[in-house]
Amino acid sequence: MRGSARLTGEDEISALGAAFDEMIDTVVEQRRETRDAQEALHAEKQRLAVVFDSITDAVISTDVCGRIILANKAAEKLISIENQHVLGIHVFNVCDFRCDHSENSCDDCIKNTLETKVKCSGQGEIFLKKTNKSFPVFRTSSPIFDDDGNAIGVVVVFRDIRDEIKQQEQLFKVKNLESIGVLAGGLAHDFNNILTGAIGNISLALLGINDQDDDQRDLLEGAESALLRATSLTQQLLTFSKGGNPVLEAASLSEIITETTRFILSGSALRCHFDIPEDLWRVRVDKGQIRQVVQNLALNAAQAMPHGGCLEIRCRNEEAPPLRGRVRIEFIDNGPGISPEALSRVFDPYFTTKPSGSGLGLAICHSIVNKHGGVISVDSSPQGTCFRFTLPAYFETISAPTRAAKAPLALNEAAAGRLIVIVDDEAAILEVGARMLRKVGFEVEVYPNGEALMAKRNTQEALRAVSAFILDLTIPGGMSGQAIAAAILKVDPQARLIVSSGYAHDPILSDFSAYGFTAQLKKPYTHEALQRVVTRTLSEALLS
Repeated sequence: MRGSARLTGEDEISALGAAFDEMIDTVVEQRRETRDAQEALHAEKQRLAVVFDSITDAVISTDVCGRIILANKAAEKLISIENQHVLGIHVFNVCDFRCDHSENSCDDCIKNTLETKVKCSGQGEIFLKKTNKSFPVFRTSSPIFDDDGNAIGVVVVFRDIRDEIKQQEQLFKVKNLESIGVLAGGLAHDFNNILTGAIGNISLALLGINDQDDDQRDLLEGAESALLRATSLTQQLLTFSKGGNPVLEAASLSEIITETTRFILSGSALRCHFDIPEDLWRVRVDKGQIRQVVQNLALNAAQAMPHGGCLEIRCRNEEAPPLRGRVRIEFIDNGPGISPEALSRVFDPYFTTKPSGSGLGLAICHSIVNKHGGVISVDSSPQGTCFRFTLPAYFETISAPTRAAKAPLALNEAAAGRLIVIVDDEAAILEVGARMLRKVGFEVEVYPNGEALMAKRNTQEALRAVSAFILDLTIPGGMSGQAIAAAILKVDPQARLIVSSGYAHDPILSDFSAYGFTAQLKKPYTHEALQRVVTRTLSEALLS
């Protein structure tokens, strides 16, 4: 019995030892699992931290009292905080956010989100307590819930939208100019047709006045001069329209800028300093339109400094990958500057702070630069203003030498036995154009539309009897000038075609040769301008 009891005790001790070993193994395994879990949790937290800090929008998380418990790198940068310095601080002590439609602050936004348990978002402004600055943001506030569905905090995500607003404003300005362009182009077209008839008749009246009638000549020349000045208004209107596309040619900006500025500022109290390098790249521009930009910017500086000052005009070459380069032009004055309220509207049509201003000058500059593939902007402070615009540089290639142009025909030589056809929907233009050409010896036929022309002259022989065609580009309800030109060239590829218009939606006037035309005649035109274009066209025909 004693031996049996001793054996049982040994068995119990052995069993206890095995149980202890098993317990030790279990504890070790649990510790290993806990360590692995902690390492996995730490790795997961690191991954989440990387993801959290990689979010480009600013993110701030608060508890139910509005104390900051988390902020990502974007938030630190955007609101000028350091994470370790704001943890536990009430968010209202860091920033104040107000929606566009509410006066509620950040504190109220958080409280509203906690109370309603509903995500909310909106555009507004954030005010930074540390820097005392504010800027527009888009904010989203979302509640954070525990497992029981209780709101335990709020996560606020907000994005700086200053650049977006600038882009929207720029897009609005472009669309605004396009809308005005539709109206302006139509007005310019009709106005130019009226001016063409008036100027043409005055030109004819001047031809009939003898040398002794000086008073009558002075009166007619004064009227003609006034009407020609009116054409500058239509040109400004065309600048807004699609028909105001620039007629490009290689040019030196240095010459355009210095000559135009000196002329505009002559007699003023303004000093002008030119900082233009000799190796300034050439550009391909419409010289007349760029002169208009220079003129408007110089006049703007003179008006900003009526009692004198200094205008510095600075030009620089700029590399602009993937483009080959751009030329930057700056007009810098030391006037009183532009108020922040007016600064955002300086390029708006008809906006002006000057009692005598029309509000078109800077809007025209914006439209012209934009059509040349450039960008214009303005910076201003109480110490002065800088208008800056860029244009694509032009690196021309050397082309083969061309045949020397022949001297133009004399007027009587050009007119003798030659037939000119005019197609225009305006009866007044047909009448005055025909009278001006017949006055110097041309034979003239006029047609109100292309259908009438092609009905009478529908053979190659009939078309070749015409020395030159003057075609109105825009004919409501009938064939356009382009369609008439195509029909003529199909029958007679050697036809001499002159495109004439006071306005056009397409780029034909700026690149007429690409559409089969030989020359262009802009409305309104004088007797001399009409003769010059027709004579040159007939002279060039002798070289072909």
